[in-house]
Amino acid sequence: MTKSRRWTPAWALALGLWGCASGSGGLARDPKLISSLEVEAAEVRTAYELVERLRPLWLRSHGDRSIHLTTEIVVYQDNVMLGDIETLRSVPIDLVESVRSLDSSEAGRLAGLGSRHVERVIMIITKPNKPGIKEP
Repeated sequence: MTKSRRWTPAWALALGLWGCASGSGGLARDPKLISSLEVEAAEVRTAYELVERLRPLWLRSHGDRSIHLTTEIVVYQDNVMLGDIETLRSVPIDLVESVRSLDSSEAGRLAGLGSRHVERVIMIITKPNKPGIKEP
């Protein structure tokens, strides 16, 4: 009985340390979202730098799906289309509340895409009471 009492705290400590090491603070990170906490901690200047640092795969296109079909990655801000990936470079980080990646099936519901074959949409959600980037 004495041995089991000594092992119980040791096992509890080992399990606790394993739990802390197995993730980012025990919280699962959403691969399709850059949260407001991540935005604040990133220490970057633009939305492009934010995505490049935290979710670089969002910036990579899988390329053409066939000879006749070219896909693209499109940037939206608060449900308004801004342009291609390079548009992220003109969005100052102090405007950004969060950023979400939408795959092609989710992007199909957005207005303004027309006949474009969109691989992904990078959706910028701006902070309340902050004016956004205006369309050119």
